[in-house]
Formats: sequence, structure tokens, C-alpha cells
Amino acid sequence: MDSVEILVICHQCRNENRITISKGDKTATRCFTCKALLLTYETVNGYIYLLSNPKMSGLLKIGFSTRPVEERVAELSSATGVPAPFELEAYFLSTEPEVHEQQIHAKLAAHRIKGKEFFELPIPRALQVVESICQRSPAYLNPRNGLARTAIPIKGGWDWGPGKPGILSET
Repeated sequence: MDSVEILVICHQCRNENRITISKGDKTATRCFTCKALLLTYETVNGYIYLLSNPKMSGLLKIGFSTRPVEERVAELSSATGVPAPFELEAYFLSTEPEVHEQQIHAKLAAHRIKGKEFFELPIPRALQVVESICQRSPAYLNPRNGLARTAIPIKGGWDWGPGKPGILSET
């Protein structure tokens, strides 16, 4: 599906407006009758995910998918060379998933396993980098790791590791 039609009721004149939203759109829409702002939107074109594997201690797989994240995790976990299923640590909505993935991999190059999409770094640091590039908080954060309880809002994002030395330092 490349586009979807939605109906939006104007809060000022109560006129019903039919709007077509296409993949890749990023815009503000005004009422056709009174020109009041109806909504601003940006389409989600994919996801950036962070995966761990209990048999690959200390490594995170950071990648992107334009399909549902759960499908991608199942696909990766079913490979014969994977010793145990991957665990989803977090995922972010992305307007430009391939571009965002490249930027994240470049930012984390010092932590990358050569030639692979695996990185040696703590989850809180990976979360900070992905959030700074995607410009949003995670759509999902695994409650098992306890970060949802300790994350605190700071200007420009979240501090995923309060009191943890080195977490906030630049890579």
C-alpha cells in the first residue's frame, strides 16, 4: 500500500477533510474550508532495532527493517548459524531507516565487529546514539533490562544511564 486516505474533522469549522497520505510524506495539512492547521505528520518507513543474544554475550546487533520488527527478529533467529534466538532490546520508528542505520553504524564504528552489524557496547549507550539519530524515543524498550524505570528525560532526549560512568561520553 503506497497511500492511505483518512478523514480529519477540523477543530475550528467542523468540516470533514479527506486527506491522502503517501509513503515518504512529511507535511502539514490545512482545512480545505477555513485553512486551519489540521495536522502535521511524517510517515514511518521502517524501524531501527537493537537485538541481543544470550549466547553472544556483550554484543548487540543493530539493524533496520521495513517489515514488522517481530518478523525480522524471527527471520534472524531461525538461521542455522545462530546459537539461540535473538532478544529484542528496543526498536525505534524511522522515517529513513537505511540512512539512519548507516549513520548509527558510522557513529559506533569504534565498537563494531569488523564486517558485521554487531557492536560491543552497553545497551544504554546504543540507545543514546540511536535516539540522537532517529530523533525520537524508542517505540519499544525491553522491560527485562530495567532501563524503562531508570531513564530520565533530559534536554534533547533521554539519559539511559543515570549514574553510570562513561555512558554519556561521546564515542
